[in-house]
Amino acid sequence: MLRYVQLVVASAFLAGALLLPSDRAAVAAPPKPTPKKPTSHAKPHPPAKKTYKVQARAPLWRAVAHVPTPSAANAIKSRLNHQGWQARVRHVKPAKQYVVSARMVHWHTRAVVRNPAAAARAAQILMAQGFQARII
Repeated sequence: MLRYVQLVVASAFLAGALLLPSDRAAVAAPPKPTPKKPTSHAKPHPPAKKTYKVQARAPLWRAVAHVPTPSAANAIKSRLNHQGWQARVRHVKPAKQYVVSARMVHWHTRAVVRNPAAAARAAQILMAQGFQARII
């Protein structure tokens, strides 16, 4: 039994000595740096496809809404201002109504397409709605 215990202890020390890295091994063989790959020039991209922007504006004043209360008129006016329109509220005394009028002075992009025929169709739809349209 004593020989068996001595054999187990000796084999444990031997295994620990073999498995633990020694300081000499770490100092003697530093890790080799990996060679850098030569940089190749990037391949040229194919030319970008042309995009067509369809823009619209409505420079003339148009009546947008007739409402009975000034708070509703101001709510409509602020919503139109946030959407890029110039808006004003007029009070029509005989009718006891508030009229909200608006216009869009600056060009606003409404569609971006890659097909010129689709751009022309979008411009035609905007013109049918009373806007001035252009394709850039």
